[in-house]
Amino acid sequence: MLSDRIIFKSIPVFIILLMTTSIVDAMRWGGKLFEMYIYSLYFILDVYCLTYYFRHYHTIRTRFRLMSLIYNIMLVYLVLGLIKLAFGEPSGIWPWQRFVAASCCIFFGVIFILLNEECRRSVFRLYWKWLPVIFLGTLIFNANEMVYPMAFVIFCLCFHRFMPKRKRYASYFILVMVLYFSMYQRIDYITVLIPLSLIFIYSVVHSIRMKKLNFIFGILFLIPLFLLYLGFTGKFNVLNMESYMGEYESSKAGKVTDDTRTFLYEEAYISSITNGYVCFGRTPYYGYDSYFASMREGNSYTASGACTQRISEVGIINIYTMFGVFGVILFIFFYWNEGHKGLASQNAFLKCLSIWVVFFWCESWISHIWGIPSSNYFILYLVIAMINDKRLRDMNEREITVYMKGLMKL
Repeated sequence: MLSDRIIFKSIPVFIILLMTTSIVDAMRWGGKLFEMYIYSLYFILDVYCLTYYFRHYHTIRTRFRLMSLIYNIMLVYLVLGLIKLAFGEPSGIWPWQRFVAASCCIFFGVIFILLNEECRRSVFRLYWKWLPVIFLGTLIFNANEMVYPMAFVIFCLCFHRFMPKRKRYASYFILVMVLYFSMYQRIDYITVLIPLSLIFIYSVVHSIRMKKLNFIFGILFLIPLFLLYLGFTGKFNVLNMESYMGEYESSKAGKVTDDTRTFLYEEAYISSITNGYVCFGRTPYYGYDSYFASMREGNSYTASGACTQRISEVGIINIYTMFGVFGVILFIFFYWNEGHKGLASQNAFLKCLSIWVVFFWCESWISHIWGIPSSNYFILYLVIAMINDKRLRDMNEREITVYMKGLMKL
């Protein structure tokens, strides 16, 4: 039986392995090596998350009511989706995609494991220990996608002032390598710019009064909802950058102003209207009907009665498809509630983590695929766990500085 001690000691290892999946995929060795690696890894993470959650269910439900409620709803959706499949409504995505999407939902439970201080410290210690190997593997096999396995280093740049010199210089070097090799998508620039912007925010957040900080958080949080309203009513489409910026081309990212997102929203919305799942979604075992996927992959499911479906690279679209408007509202409360906890802390570090959460929320409207356990969502869950640590929230500036410097030395 998996004890808590085994879970706390083992799951950091599997988190590090999760951060290397793109490297294994790029190797293309041994035929089905990548599939075996990824399925085994997701299955183990599923078992750990579910075991810990149900063992401590009553404590977690009492202390973290909203997160527990959201997790319970996702687990219920997984069961309902299996019943739906069993009674013959075909899914237009492959079985392995259904498994991965289910694992993504179950992976949400890692937040509760990361509330353990020693588990978090072990993640930091192991990552920095194995960083040279991860970096070299990425550079050799998957340099074009370096931004993903190096996501944790990029995140840690937010708080570079706490790092020892050798780690700080290593982080700067890796940042330069990422900028040189891996900026092939526009979202990569945003991923890098957010931590760098927090370096400035950290230096000024001390002087911002709580009322103003709440106002800034609220404005940032409402931006994607406001832009969605403008786009839905046809008044302004922020995704159609060419309409207000003209054409701009980068040697690596291609046409920076190309609109590659609007059609994803359109397909997902039309699919939900056509199939009648606007309010409560389709469960994680289904994607949205996609003409684009049909043209790219062929009508492989037509004979079984299912339209070709896809899981989008945009996080919020997948949440809408899986859980409907109901699920989107749940995640609005999740990001809002967990982000606000950090704003009320006694130190600038936790306040900056709250700003990072709201940036992640905004970015999930154009990226951060919800449908696969990833290092990006692990970092989010790590941040949420730290924000929910009352001991960290109550630390003053001197105490949090000592704590973070100790953490970064591991």
